[in-house]
Amino acid sequence: MQNIDYSSFDLTQRTVFGLLAQTLFGVPYKPEPGVDWMAVYRESEKQAVRLQTFANHHLIDDIPEELRERIQLYMTKVMLRSARVHAEHTLAHEVLTQNGIVYTALKGAASACYYPDPLTRAMGDVDLFVNEKDVERTLELFRQRGYDVEKYTGDRTQYHLTIRKGRRHLELHYRWPGIPEGPVGDLIRDYLSDLCDNAVLLNGALTTCRCPSDFHHALIMLTHFQRHLMVEGIGLRHLCDWAVFVHHYSKEEFPRIFRDALSAVGLWRFARMLSLTATIYIGLPEQPWMREDQEDVIIARELMRDIVSGGNFGVKDRQRAYEAKFFPQEEGAHPKRGRIMEAIRSVNRSSRKKWPIMKRIPLFLPWGWVCAVVCYLRNNRKRKKEGKKIRLAQAYKDSEIRRSLYQKLRVYERP
Repeated sequence: MQNIDYSSFDLTQRTVFGLLAQTLFGVPYKPEPGVDWMAVYRESEKQAVRLQTFANHHLIDDIPEELRERIQLYMTKVMLRSARVHAEHTLAHEVLTQNGIVYTALKGAASACYYPDPLTRAMGDVDLFVNEKDVERTLELFRQRGYDVEKYTGDRTQYHLTIRKGRRHLELHYRWPGIPEGPVGDLIRDYLSDLCDNAVLLNGALTTCRCPSDFHHALIMLTHFQRHLMVEGIGLRHLCDWAVFVHHYSKEEFPRIFRDALSAVGLWRFARMLSLTATIYIGLPEQPWMREDQEDVIIARELMRDIVSGGNFGVKDRQRAYEAKFFPQEEGAHPKRGRIMEAIRSVNRSSRKKWPIMKRIPLFLPWGWVCAVVCYLRNNRKRKKEGKKIRLAQAYKDSEIRRSLYQKLRVYERP
């Protein structure tokens, strides 16, 4: 059985974990005495898992009636929105397939189908991926249907475009961010080169669309999680998406399908640690491949602390974006170099991106530093009035804790 260790987390966090385990994996849960249910609601909101947390709220007697009504109103509203977004996937599917464009849906729709009830996974926007050669045709098809379309420039730093019509919001992806340079990155791009061709048709009650194959879905999630973990952080929503995906496989299937391919690009350990974290804290049944030694349990605890402290995309701690200045932020890099040097590289990188002339004439870089200092002082003045002052010394200190964890995950390090 799982070694469930809740001792490092407070009562509110433990309650969220228990409710998620009940919703996702049917683990029986009885709330501890003294739960502040409003605090649980707020925590689940910051982790973007309100639907998953309170899917069975009708089974809990001590939730105050006022909060119960609030939960029910929220769930109804979000499920209706999710149903609408699923319908928008179907519409996009018809537009593209009728015109011979191969594509795949990403993130929300691809993840929701692994949940026991797809409607318990809140949907955001419609995320689609097409091959780069099909971008212009795709944009024109949506223009003809009255959508406002962002201009495609072919800029190599751009990864997606925005398409809007009223409340409809689509993101058209055509490249992959966060992939490292070198042999590992080349192999990941090779893995993803046939993403659209190998997409599978999802023809369910809520939506009809093409979704990534299981292997591609795993690879997309891992690279996506890693990229955000290294900056503002990931939330419990991401861990839930991964957990229900893993639960889709038997203990023999998952390592047989994924171990060799993910090991080749340095993502197998990361996959194991996400899985073990979900096992220990939110009820994912443990499988033998998840845990190799006792150190893995310690890393899983540190990973969950990181997830809980930051919230979904760092919403609980805006300092995290400044902590990330002390990590390497090149495409897919993992933290190894000194933190001060990385802060310098971060400012230089931002300056070159904002003022391309600095790429050609490095003598202009000091101007980027002047602008960075002025921007920092202006932002800090504004945040100070809001009681959220930026604390660079604290960010530097906390960055070491996060960097230590990320080094243990060994992302993109091949055996």
